[in-house]
Amino acid sequence: MISFRLASHSHREGVEIVEILVDGVVVAVLYPDGEKQIKLVSAHLQGAGDKRGVAPHVMISDHVGESVPIPDITLTFDPRSYGIMGGMLVRDKD
Repeated sequence: MISFRLASHSHREGVEIVEILVDGVVVAVLYPDGEKQIKLVSAHLQGAGDKRGVAPHVMISDHVGESVPIPDITLTFDPRSYGIMGGMLVRDKD
């Protein structure tokens, strides 16, 4: 189950972040990036580290032509642990 938790940024005093958790494990952090931008940081995006640009399980929809044409971004997380080897994310085996 996905849940959210408001927290303080560990390196930027006074900046609040939103932690995104899957089954109680933090899998991503959302934080302000400038005046009008946000950044989502996660090593747990499904497909992250696959050398294919945007992780394949990140879907961007503009909903043009629909009754409510509001864009959205859908992300899928893989909460398995990982390591970093040779500058790349390496997932632990199931």
